[in-house]
Amino acid sequence: MEIDNNICALRQKMEEVLGQKVATPQDFDLLVNSIAKRTHQLISVSTLKRFYGYVTFTGTLRTTTLDVLCQYVGYMSWESFCTRETAAEQVESYPLLADSMPTTCMSVGDKVIVAWKPDRECVFAYMGDNRFVVEQSRGSKLCVGDTFVCHHFVQGEPLCLQDCVMQGRPPVTYLCGRDHGVIYTRIVND
Repeated sequence: MEIDNNICALRQKMEEVLGQKVATPQDFDLLVNSIAKRTHQLISVSTLKRFYGYVTFTGTLRTTTLDVLCQYVGYMSWESFCTRETAAEQVESYPLLADSMPTTCMSVGDKVIVAWKPDRECVFAYMGDNRFVVEQSRGSKLCVGDTFVCHHFVQGEPLCLQDCVMQGRPPVTYLCGRDHGVIYTRIVND
């Protein structure tokens, strides 16, 4: 019974990370890609369908598969997930395994398109010394002309904007994508 509770808890946490319920064949395709991006491990659609009970399966999943699914939600292994879930603890630290981009690899004039839920998108232009200016903003509290400092962009993780000057107000720290993270695309200035 304990294993069933942990499986249900893991399914729920996976949907939280994905940002949606997993119920259709397209959802499983999306989940496969999300797991691969975050963990650099490949889990098949058929395995995920068995895990979610979408198809009939009377066996058990391999521990190595469960380990990857647990890494997707921020745990090191299935064992650590079960231990922490049983103790009702939250993971406070975990390695960032997703694609990332330090701002040190950028040149002045490069742009970054950043999107996060529910329907927010901004274009940031790099000004040098880890500073950015907002060039475009849709659905966000950030406005064109706002500036901030950022040292690192990480796919699927929250984005922390330090010394963010919004509409001339005193600097604050601003967090984009707190619950579901952000997706970024870099555009190199020619």
